[in-house]
Amino acid sequence: MMSEFKFLKFQMWWLELLGLWSSEPRNFTKWLYTSALIFLQVIHMISCFTNLTKCNGKLNCYLENATYSTVYLAALYSVFICLARENQYKAAAAKLHEVVDQFDTYAYTNPAEKLSRKYAIGYTVYILAGIVQYETCPFFDYNGCLQRDNTDSALTCGLPTPGSFPFDSRKSPGYEAALVFQSVCCLLSTMVMVQQILFCLSITYHVIAQLKMLKDNLQQICNTKAEKRNLLRDSVKHHVAIIELCDQVTTPLNEFMLVHTLLMAVILTMFGFQIMRSLEVAESAYNIPWYDESLEFQRMIQLIIIRSQKPLVLRATVSELSFANFAKKGERKNVNDSKGAVNYYMENIWSLYITVDSTKLLLARIHVCILTTLGH
Repeated sequence: MMSEFKFLKFQMWWLELLGLWSSEPRNFTKWLYTSALIFLQVIHMISCFTNLTKCNGKLNCYLENATYSTVYLAALYSVFICLARENQYKAAAAKLHEVVDQFDTYAYTNPAEKLSRKYAIGYTVYILAGIVQYETCPFFDYNGCLQRDNTDSALTCGLPTPGSFPFDSRKSPGYEAALVFQSVCCLLSTMVMVQQILFCLSITYHVIAQLKMLKDNLQQICNTKAEKRNLLRDSVKHHVAIIELCDQVTTPLNEFMLVHTLLMAVILTMFGFQIMRSLEVAESAYNIPWYDESLEFQRMIQLIIIRSQKPLVLRATVSELSFANFAKKGERKNVNDSKGAVNYYMENIWSLYITVDSTKLLLARIHVCILTTLGH
C-alpha cells in the first residue's frame, strides 16, 4: 500500500518502523512485532513507577519518578491512539492522493511535499541527536555522579531514567543491560510522539497548500472568459474535498493534543513543586557559623535568609490575545522581550487564520451565488 502513495512516505516509514502503521493487512508477525514494542514501553513505565518504593520519603525522588512516569504514560497513550485511528490516518493519506489526482493540484502539492519532508527529516535528525546526547551524558558522567551527593535523586548513576530492576543495575553486567533497555525505551517513547505529530502536521501543510490553490483559482475566475459556472462548481467540489481531508485527521489530533496538554500541565506543576525547594536555602544559610564572621558577612547572610522566605514560583503571563493587540503593529517596541515575541508569533498565526477564514467566507458567498443561479 505504501508503494501506491506518492506523498508522506517518510512519515509512513517511521510509523511502520514503530509498529504503528502497516502497509498491508496485519498478520501474526506484525501484531507480534507491535505487541513486543508496546510491551517494552509498558515494562519501562512500570519500572519507573515502582522505583517510587526506593524514595524513602524524599520529595525530590517522588517528583522525579512521577515526572518520568507521566511522560511514558503520554507516549503509551500515543501508541494506542495511533493504533486505534490507524484506518483514519490511512484514509487521510488516501484522500490526499485522491484530491491531488482529481483536481490536478501537483503544482501546489509537490512543493508542499518537498518542504514538509525536509522539515520532517530535519526535525527527526534533531530529535535523534538530542536522544543520543541525553542517553550518553549519564554514561560519560558516571564517575562524576559517584562523587556527588545523589541521595535525594531518583536517577541511578550512569542511567538516563529512573527505574527499578530485579537485578543490581549499579554493577556489570546488570548496568549494561539496564542502560540498553532504558536507551531503547527512551528512543521508542520519544519517536512515537514525534512521528505521530509530524504525520498530522504534514497533512495539515498539504491542506494549506490546497487552500492556497483554491484561493488562487477563485481569484482567477473573474479574469477568465470560460464558463464561470463550471469553474465555480469545480471550486466548490475542491473545497468540500479539502474539508473532508482535514476532518480525517481532526479527531485523532484532538485526542492526541488534549491529553498531552493535560499531562504537560501536570509535569509543569511537578517542576513547580521542585522550585519551591528554594525555601531550603534559608535553612542552609542559617546553619553557617555566621556568628563568628564579620558584621558585613552577617548582613549578607541575613539578606539571603530574608529573600529565601519568599518561595520561587513559575508564572506564565502573556498579553491579551485579541485582534486589537495584534493590530497595533506600530506600537510593538521589541520582539526580543517575552510579550513582544508572543505578539509577533501570534500575529503570524492570526494572519494564517484570517487567510483561511477569508477563503471560507468567499466560498460561502459563492455557494449562495450558485444556488441562486441554479434557482433561476
